[in-house]
Amino acid sequence: MLLLLLALLSSTHVWASSCSGGGQTYYINLPSTLRVARDTPAGTQLTGWYEQQFPNTYNCYLDAYSFLGSAAQEFGFSDTGRTWTSGGYTHTLYQTGVPGVALAMEFSRYVSDTLCSTWSPYLGITPAGGGPAGWSGQPPYGWTGGSCGNANYSMSMTTGGKARFTLVSTGPITSGTTSAGTVMQVSAYIDASLVGAPVSLAIPATVITSGSCITPDVTVDLGVRSRVGFTGIGTRVGATDFTINVNSCPAGMTSVQYRLELAPGVTAYSASTGVVNLDSTSTAAGVGVQVTDRSNTPYNLSTMPWKSISPNYSSAGNYTIPLRAAYYQTATAVTPGDANSAIMFTMQYL
Repeated sequence: MLLLLLALLSSTHVWASSCSGGGQTYYINLPSTLRVARDTPAGTQLTGWYEQQFPNTYNCYLDAYSFLGSAAQEFGFSDTGRTWTSGGYTHTLYQTGVPGVALAMEFSRYVSDTLCSTWSPYLGITPAGGGPAGWSGQPPYGWTGGSCGNANYSMSMTTGGKARFTLVSTGPITSGTTSAGTVMQVSAYIDASLVGAPVSLAIPATVITSGSCITPDVTVDLGVRSRVGFTGIGTRVGATDFTINVNSCPAGMTSVQYRLELAPGVTAYSASTGVVNLDSTSTAAGVGVQVTDRSNTPYNLSTMPWKSISPNYSSAGNYTIPLRAAYYQTATAVTPGDANSAIMFTMQYL
């Protein structure tokens, strides 16, 4: 009996946590061409988010109390030294080879376990350095990702993730072609060890065309007006038509749009009806300035909707934005004096 028992014990197989799978390369469908205004403000998101999912890439067996996860780090593209905040996260921006255009990346891990959330929130990718050769130590050191706790029994699970990418402006943009290649690598890990072959995420080259229409500043003279014309709050006096000229628009764009915004140092009396207060140089009181279209429909400065130029952009050339401005009584009493204000217009090129 003793010999038989020893024989049975010696035949017991000991399982170790492990994962198989990985090694794929996914190509992210960033746009092949992109036209942007050369003076696009830094921090502007130039494209939408382009996502790739690979949730069940690694098939894993876990011993009791092991932790399974997946994580990502940047690979191949250099840090610009700039950051960009979106969705509550501060993202590192990576060089694309085109001045003024950078790449932001996010990663979300997946674990097929009922013990925890299947998908983690998206997290920004920060520099880790060195690619796969630098992947060492317990995540999340040098990583973006997360793990899921195992129960007190062995089990099979899968893991993977999803990644998404967008282009962001970092300053004046020049025309050029972005670099193509692998920008992120993802791996599974169990406890403190990487397992499985890394998954690569690659982006194609994007041809960036920088250009914009010429939009000179506009001065609107509302004239000298008598205060007797103001008969109550909401009275409009001195309605004056003016035009924003949109000149020398380059070829190759599909749309040119504009929107009106509050100018620096100017506040809104009623943003939803396009009425702004006078600026700090003014000595008059009790009036503001309202901007409308030629049909007297107020422009909503609170929602700042994009509107098309007139006529709609169809080819290279010159276009106009016909608008109207008027003094607008904002208080019961109107005090004479200089009455100046300003509104800023912003162009969008698609």
